[in-house]
Amino acid sequence: NYCPLAFFKGLRGSNVTPDKIPNRKKLLNVCDEAFIDLICLMKPSFVVGVGNFAYSRAKISLECSHWKIKMRSMNGTSNQQLPKIGLILHPSPASPKANKGWSQQATSQLKKI
Repeated sequence: NYCPLAFFKGLRGSNVTPDKIPNRKKLLNVCDEAFIDLICLMKPSFVVGVGNFAYSRAKISLECSHWKIKMRSMNGTSNQQLPKIGLILHPSPASPKANKGWSQQATSQLKKI
C-alpha cells in the first residue's frame, strides 16, 4: 500500500480519500519516504499500483528517489534496479468499471505487466 496510514472521519468511520486530506503535501512526502524505504528493504521486481492514485505516487516516488535507491543499495551486494511499475483497476464501489468483474479485469491487467 502506498500510504501506511488510513484516515477516517465521523462516527461512522467514513474513509477519507487522499484528495480530501489537509496538509496533503506533507503527508505525501512522509508516505513517499516510507514507500521508498519499503522498496529498498523488499527489493521487488514489480510494483503494482491498485488504482491511478497509487500508481502515480509509486511512479513519482521511484523516479524522484532513484538516486536514493542506488545509494542505499550500495550497502548491499549489488546495485538495485528500479522495479517495473504496473497499474490495475481499484476495486472501489464508487467505480462503475470495477463493479463489473473486477477480479477478471485485475487478473488481465496483471498478466500484461
